[in-house]
Amino acid sequence: MNTEQLNQLLNKIKENKADDLENFWYTGIRFEEKVRQVGEIITDFSKHNVDREDIREFPEFGTEEYEEMKALEGVSAWHLDYFEFDADQKRYASHCYLLASDNAIVDIDGDLELDENELVMQDAEIIAQLF
Repeated sequence: MNTEQLNQLLNKIKENKADDLENFWYTGIRFEEKVRQVGEIITDFSKHNVDREDIREFPEFGTEEYEEMKALEGVSAWHLDYFEFDADQKRYASHCYLLASDNAIVDIDGDLELDENELVMQDAEIIAQLF
């Protein structure tokens, strides 16, 4: 699926799930290798790597270097209101999920050094799988 098709799919899912999404304060897009199910609540905590030069520069999951990184208080996602697929994103993860939650940390003051339009969602529910 190319970038344009992914953006069309995302827009279609947002339209079809609009009623479900209105029940939550926060919505986001998450890329990862882990296989998840629609309706699953994510209780995992993402890791934070403030020293990286590129947003995709991350130690391999499960390695000692990964385990030593600071844990965030929820799972990291891209804020849905500002998200659009680009050519790189599909190369970096096997799966993409639409998440929703009533609780999230948004780095307004820059204290957490999150990426632009990144939020950390707590008890996020998987609303849909895009790939």
